[in-house]
Amino acid sequence: MMTDYPALVLSTFVFAAMAGPLTASLAATILPELTPHEGRGRIAAVFGLITVVFGMGSGGTLVALVTDQVLHDETKLPLSVVLVASPAFLVAMVLAILALPRVRSLRAKVAALTGEA
Repeated sequence: MMTDYPALVLSTFVFAAMAGPLTASLAATILPELTPHEGRGRIAAVFGLITVVFGMGSGGTLVALVTDQVLHDETKLPLSVVLVASPAFLVAMVLAILALPRVRSLRAKVAALTGEA
């Protein structure tokens, strides 16, 4: 086995497999809904850029740094993925929960302005 913590690695992977696509799809549908028609392309591009730069760009680097500088053992790569991904998902979840009231308020304002129910 590649890790001493298979249950931790598996549970984090399952959580990431469910939470990642869920948050990405929610953001991809909410952001254009709250943006004026002429700005939807730009907001989608900015969202994609931020996702790629922070998610894909820094994720691998942080995992490598944790593996080399904190754990000092290349065989503990799965654990370093968990140590990087778990706090990131927790922060994302807290930020999403904190943003919910504002998103609901914005959706209500957009609905009132456009005459939708």
